[in-house]
Amino acid sequence: MLSANFESKTGSMDINEFCTHIKSRIQYRLGRKFQVVIQKLVKNNDVTLYELIIAEQGCNNPKSVCLNCYYRKYQKNKNLNAIEADIVDIYLNL
Repeated sequence: MLSANFESKTGSMDINEFCTHIKSRIQYRLGRKFQVVIQKLVKNNDVTLYELIIAEQGCNNPKSVCLNCYYRKYQKNKNLNAIEADIVDIYLNL
């Protein structure tokens, strides 16, 4: 089980592993009707932002959630399941 594998490593994933894990789990939670991708943006001041882009099939209005703040919460031992639930809740209420 993917989630259990990472749950035991709370705070130990780097940002790329974290984003890959969250993308996979959000895709699983939302199902095949949705496309979920990670977009890495480098700003002018060399700050890198990681966005989770979620689009429902047939919808031309994808929504994005910045993962940087969630990664910081994860590093402070926030539960991955809680982070996933927050992201799904944000998506459904945007």
